[in-house]
Amino acid sequence: MLTYGISLPQATLDALQTVTLPAPVPTLEACMGSMEQLRQYARQDNGLQILKLYLEWIPQLEQQYRKLGITESVFRDSLRDLTIWAEDYYDKYHTPGFREWEWVSNTFFLKVFRLGRLQFEPSQLEEAVTLADRVFPAGTPVLEVHIPAGEPLDPTAVKDAMEQAPAFFRTHFRKEFTLMRCHSWLLCPKLQDLLPPQSRILTFQDLFTVYCEDPERQAEERVFGYLSDDPALYPEVTSLQRSLKNALLSGQAVGMGKGIRKIP
Repeated sequence: MLTYGISLPQATLDALQTVTLPAPVPTLEACMGSMEQLRQYARQDNGLQILKLYLEWIPQLEQQYRKLGITESVFRDSLRDLTIWAEDYYDKYHTPGFREWEWVSNTFFLKVFRLGRLQFEPSQLEEAVTLADRVFPAGTPVLEVHIPAGEPLDPTAVKDAMEQAPAFFRTHFRKEFTLMRCHSWLLCPKLQDLLPPQSRILTFQDLFTVYCEDPERQAEERVFGYLSDDPALYPEVTSLQRSLKNALLSGQAVGMGKGIRKIP
């Protein structure tokens, strides 16, 4: 289970030894895109059964990557979500488990790929968006940008990932994109009042034109590790935690932003 660069918490590894998948174990190809079929596994053992299923599927996924001509490094990087979310569950609940199975299914169903620091997902605009006086209509192809946890948001690494993405999808999927879009708490405009100008988060935010905000509380969950109805209970270990907590206590809402970026 430690192959392919996957390093799970030891308690999770121990717990997986006791998990049995019902026979016959379905193939990746048979389950491709079928969320309902996966749900039966996700309900078992705090999600450990579906984590074990994903581990069983890794050799099959590797074959899919090879058929597409995708490099070993991208394959291994994309699998790192298994580690990220197994560790996240253990850190939050102090017991083995795997909650973000539905998001991770995007890796196994060849929808999301990690290229260096960022993940990318082919999609399309649901509504018309204006950028630099140009209107991009609904249905315009767009590369969704996702930010995996676990590493600093280094500007050089971010730039490198964004430069890789268009050629990656052109080469392996014959798809062309002129836009990138990101929907994240990192793009919430209110962060400009909470963070110093040299913040890496604001540097990332500057890469996009924010065209929409929503009140979802992703910022609180990411910064504090959980959601509380009483902001006074949130920790104040980091400067960002202190700034965000003060903003919440003063009645400010820090939500999410949708931003768009033209691919050069």
